[in-house]
Amino acid sequence: MWPMAWSTIAVTLIATAMTIIVISCFSTARLVAPCGHGYGPTS
Repeated sequence: MWPMAWSTIAVTLIATAMTIIVISCFSTARLVAPCGHGYGPTS
């Protein structure tokens, strides 16, 4: 039970973190292009 529970928690945390990072990147891409998508000097 414990390994399964910890795996689920880990996956949930990683997915949440990735979602936040992606949203942050897209919401600020036009200003500072933090992810280097080619919108600014970081391309």
